Amino acid sequence: MFSALNLFANDPKNPDLYNHALKGELQGKRSISVGFDLRIVFIVEGNYEHVILFSVGKHEDAYK
Repeated sequence: MFSALNLFANDPKNPDLYNHALKGELQGKRSISVGFDLRIVFIVEGNYEHVILFSVGKHEDAYK
């Protein structure tokens, strides 16, 4: 997970992270993939000047 966060800090739009906008109840938040089943959900302020981590967990848990 720390290597993914380091990659995110240096290049948040790196395709290896599968950075994507969320829909529905989580609209306004984004998610990156960390390994096969781990997700980090976050909120971006500005042009990635500030990022607020919202949740970290397995795929089915991170989006709750």
